[in-house]
Amino acid sequence: MQGFFKRRQAGQAIVLVAAAAVVLTAILMLAIDGGGIYLERRQLQNAADAGALAGAEKLWSSNPPSYTAMHTQALATIARNLNISVAGVSPTSTPSGGRPWSISPNYQVTVLAASYTYQVTLQHTHTLVRAPLPGFAHAPTRPRQGDS
Repeated sequence: MQGFFKRRQAGQAIVLVAAAAVVLTAILMLAIDGGGIYLERRQLQNAADAGALAGAEKLWSSNPPSYTAMHTQALATIARNLNISVAGVSPTSTPSGGRPWSISPNYQVTVLAASYTYQVTLQHTHTLVRAPLPGFAHAPTRPRQGDS
C-alpha cells in the first residue's frame, strides 16, 4: 500500500515548480514594466517642473512679457531634461503658445502663462513591452503625465 501511495505522488514536484516558475516570471515582468513606468513618470514630472520654472523666470524678468521667449525657454529646458528634440516647434506670442505641441515621438507639451503663474503639462505614451496585460491588446500604451 505504501508503494502505491509513493507512485501516485511521483512527478508532483515538477508540476509545482513549473507553475511557480510561470508565476515568478510574470511577477518579474510586471515589476520591470512597473518600475520603468514609475521612473518615466518621475522624469516627466522633473522635466515639467524645470520647464515651468524656466518659463516663470522669463515671465518675471521680461516687462512687457514676451510669451514667445517664455515658451521657447520652457521647451528648451524640457528638451534638455528628456534628451529629446523640439525642432519644428514654434510657439506663438500668446499665453497658450499655440498649444498643444507634439514633440519627438510620443510626447505632447501644453503650456499656459497667466498673470503670476506658468503651467507646463507633459504627456508621454509608454508602450508595455515586457508584460502586455491581457484584455488590453487594443490599446497597449499608457499615457503618463507630469503637470506643474
